[in-house]
Amino acid sequence: MAIHQTTQGQWKAAMGSTPWKGKVHAVDNPDHAVNHVNWNDAMAFCAKLAEKDGRSYRLLTEAEWEYACRAGTTTRYCHGDDLRAEKLHEYAWYLDSGWDKKDQRPVHQVGVKKPNAWGIHDMHGNVWELCMDLAN
Repeated sequence: MAIHQTTQGQWKAAMGSTPWKGKVHAVDNPDHAVNHVNWNDAMAFCAKLAEKDGRSYRLLTEAEWEYACRAGTTTRYCHGDDLRAEKLHEYAWYLDSGWDKKDQRPVHQVGVKKPNAWGIHDMHGNVWELCMDLAN
């Protein structure tokens, strides 16, 4: 598992494509998260990475993603159950941090918000995560 979502720069280097270009909610920036890709695209990305370096890559299952998101805790969020905007804003892109305006929902730079206890960023908000078992 990576420490943050796949960046546009990582995607472009591996796949040679820019599926987000010209699409709604996309900012063309190598440090921003990839969006406008589907499950098949994500599987092709994993295969391409494996081809390049001989290692195995796959999407997490939903259960693995939930476990990693909470970093071993049993709380609602990685930082606890505190839903106050001030606390949530430290860890997540959410409605009051730029997602409350439909025409202003850009994908953000990865790794800007605080990481969870395991050092993983962007587990709440920014873009949807694709999981291995969601395609079935």
